[in-house]
Amino acid sequence: MYHARRALCSLVIGMRFISSTSIKNDRYNKFHPFDLDEVGRVNNIDGRIVTQRVFPNICYEVEGMYTGEAKFQRKIWDGGKVTVHDMGQAEIDFFKNSIEQQKEKNAQEKESVYQIRKPLFGHKSVDFSKLITLPVLQHEYAIATASSSRPILGAYGAGPCVVLAVYNNKLKKALLAHIDSLTDLSSLKNIIDYQFEDGASSVAHIVGGDEGSIHMTANIINLLKELNITIDNADIISYGWEPQSLAIDARTGQIYSPVSPFDMARDRNESTRLAIAGLRFSKTALRGVSEEAFVEADSSVRSLDA
Repeated sequence: MYHARRALCSLVIGMRFISSTSIKNDRYNKFHPFDLDEVGRVNNIDGRIVTQRVFPNICYEVEGMYTGEAKFQRKIWDGGKVTVHDMGQAEIDFFKNSIEQQKEKNAQEKESVYQIRKPLFGHKSVDFSKLITLPVLQHEYAIATASSSRPILGAYGAGPCVVLAVYNNKLKKALLAHIDSLTDLSSLKNIIDYQFEDGASSVAHIVGGDEGSIHMTANIINLLKELNITIDNADIISYGWEPQSLAIDARTGQIYSPVSPFDMARDRNESTRLAIAGLRFSKTALRGVSEEAFVEADSSVRSLDA
């Protein structure tokens, strides 16, 4: 119920923000309609409409692929509008072949994810004060060290989203990222590369995700392997409806779960942060949050937790 209210509140704030901004603004009037899809990847294979972004400005689409009345179309974005054309036979053959290849890739990705999937271990129940926590909301990341005033980073409400924690015991440094489908994962790689120069000395914990985020989860796993980071936990692709959560202590590397919003400090700007996460039309870099920018929502909380 808390998450539903929070999501509704964020949506209302976001809609007010848009309505107060000129619709003629290029940021909203000229977004790229294909930007959510990777070039070359076939999407929604088992759905009524199957698509493939073959070039940055060209998308193939078929409706009724499995009904015997398939309608193949080529959509072209010219920077201002989308034009629709019937596909030629060579294009149709290419598209059909891409669909079959994507089915094989999807099966391989699912197998690779399920090979490392296992229940979370080594975690503790929450036993810390919220006064030393920093909440990481959707599409955000945070860094903490043993000397941080808020050394415990936490995230909650990860369903299709994935929460990633990385810890380096030599540096006594932790990263926590709340990754969603509109996250440009190259930004995550750059952050880890910069913050954790020696990947071999770092460990990772991953929680969250569902059947719809297997591709994203597989990409995160491959990224960690590329950086030589050991994956200690991979409690991923849950069948349940309960969202996942995770917190990590930069002083010790100890992880905690489950974590609720009531276990974490509340930021006065939380609604704005959530609204920003909801106002994206393409994949973007993770937003960093820091203890310096954190404004506690209610100073009376301090007296309750002290």
